[in-house]
Amino acid sequence: TPLRSVFLTLSAAGAAEMFISGDVVDDTNTFEWVLYSTSLLVNLTERDGEKEVQVRFRDAAKNESDIATDTIKLDRTAPSAIRILIEGGKTYTDARTVILTLEAKNSTEMFISGDVVNDATTFEWIPYASTQKVTLQVGDGEKTVSAKFRNALKLESNSVEASIILDTTPPAISSIQSQDAGNPADHDNHYHSNQKINIIIETAEMFASLSSRFMASA
Repeated sequence: TPLRSVFLTLSAAGAAEMFISGDVVDDTNTFEWVLYSTSLLVNLTERDGEKEVQVRFRDAAKNESDIATDTIKLDRTAPSAIRILIEGGKTYTDARTVILTLEAKNSTEMFISGDVVNDATTFEWIPYASTQKVTLQVGDGEKTVSAKFRNALKLESNSVEASIILDTTPPAISSIQSQDAGNPADHDNHYHSNQKINIIIETAEMFASLSSRFMASA
């Protein structure tokens, strides 16, 4: 339960009074004999965790029953220590299908959203798992995936997100040049037989301010 105030359901044939004790707040209904009732509101002690409530009954002649007990878990804490990684934290991917790495303490379910295809694993609550395969939406560029978590009592965490750049386009050739291997100033594209030359190819990436330079001798 996420609430400290809980109702007890009680039953004892011939009971006139009852004594409630255990992990409950000491008030006018607990830790003293009170009139028998089939239900009673009590307040659990402050700290989260498993709580045990005890009850004894007695009749008008003061004959007491054995102690009966029941337990319940008080949990008011949403999942914590949450994290999401796409492809282990890589900056780029060339595939739309990626693996998410997810972390959340005290989580039983998760909700994945963002720049992903709407299928059976996204945009709805699913059982918590430390890894999950999803499909990024069509189109190259930066993709952001979000996740939030909740526990068995439906207490939700904040959202956490991660991004990756989807790049399915091969590098574009921006220039091809040739030059004399021994004299780089000789690059007029006119060479004699048996002359050794370098072929220089430059490429540019769409999603990075970088260029690559490749050189081969022939």
